[in-house]
Amino acid sequence: MKIKPLIFFSFITSITLLIASHYPVFGDAAHACSMTDTLLGFKSLSELSAHTIKFPLSFVVLCIPNKILPASLLPAILTGLLSLCLLKVGSLYSKGRKTYLISFIIIFSSFLTYYTRILYSEMLQAILLVLIYFYLTKISNKEGQKRNYLILGLLTSILINAKITYIFIIPIISLLLIFKRTNKRNQSFYYISIMLGILVLLSYNYYRYSNIFNFGYNAGSDADLGFNTPFLIGFTGLLFSSGKSIFLYAPLLILSAFHFRTFFKKNILESIFILSCFFVSVGIFSKWWAWHGDWAWGPRFLAPFVPLILIPLYTIDYSNIFNKTFFVILSAVGIFINFLAVPIHMGYYLKPFHRVFEQQNTLALYFTPELSAIRAHFWLLISKITGSYRNPPWKNLNINDKEIINEMQNNKFDLAFFSYSTNVQLFLLLFLTLSMYYLIKNKSE
Repeated sequence: MKIKPLIFFSFITSITLLIASHYPVFGDAAHACSMTDTLLGFKSLSELSAHTIKFPLSFVVLCIPNKILPASLLPAILTGLLSLCLLKVGSLYSKGRKTYLISFIIIFSSFLTYYTRILYSEMLQAILLVLIYFYLTKISNKEGQKRNYLILGLLTSILINAKITYIFIIPIISLLLIFKRTNKRNQSFYYISIMLGILVLLSYNYYRYSNIFNFGYNAGSDADLGFNTPFLIGFTGLLFSSGKSIFLYAPLLILSAFHFRTFFKKNILESIFILSCFFVSVGIFSKWWAWHGDWAWGPRFLAPFVPLILIPLYTIDYSNIFNKTFFVILSAVGIFINFLAVPIHMGYYLKPFHRVFEQQNTLALYFTPELSAIRAHFWLLISKITGSYRNPPWKNLNINDKEIINEMQNNKFDLAFFSYSTNVQLFLLLFLTLSMYYLIKNKSE
């Protein structure tokens, strides 16, 4: 591997550690670690499950409890790996600094920024989806060696093990391989890898639950509520609501969508893969009881698809003033919006408001503009800086918010950097500066 991608990896990882959270093990990540405790015989059985791939991730955190920096290092490394995967895909369509810049922007101008700070599996899912796209592209470009089919099947298997929902990706890829008329003998290597992966998953289910078809969703709200959300509520919530619209948390999707037709004409197989994965997922999660994916920033279940649907950004001609202007504006807006979730932890806003609204009324959090997490985080940030907690965005909604605001006042900025030792802080800043200097000065690939 060339030196520049490694420097870029170090640069991305350093940024992620600089903006790391005090609470890297939060929400579902905490349940993943709880599941690991159970498997190792340390604690009582958790009703919620993480899947096979989460086990090694949560095991690492378990081995280093109550140490913020090591726990934050794992999502930071995953973010760095995602940046390398994006460089790999980007190099198919562009060269030089453009590829590095867009790879950086995809991560930090979208709500993926939040998942660089927490041990959710969304970053791992994003890596796998990008790699699957890369190897599918290689096969599409007549690079159909057995090895590529085997790797494609292995990546698909790992993705399914990470989240059973991705089982839908098997028929999508199968149909695309048939459409492309790829070598049937080589296709068998893809299916062999898939079968082995499913065997691992079913074996894990049997070990964990004594039932090969129990995927960890047979308890709690998952079992009681399941796919009970009216489709239009989930669909409009994920795409157009004031609280969870993917376009609000990843504004560059607008530019990508605008140029997708051109991208489609030149990359038919890849475009069908992107659109199929995205809209099938939107359809599935629109019906899920927790379609919003809380506790999280933005529509959590759609986060892994953000790199995929932003791939057309690599193909855009930025010498065109219109394209360049909109890219800069939307990137800046995306960075501003998503970095609001860095100093202000998501739980500071969501937790008290979930106590205010009954479970059946939480839709108000996602469809009422005054309760938008973006507006709330901006107000909280300004309030913490000025020390004045007046005129919250929801002031006209007749909410008794005295206890809520008192609780918010007691919360500190969520930046783990200030809890690091001085030596670690200086090292990170120096490392970040040197890697950024190298990337700016070095024009070579």
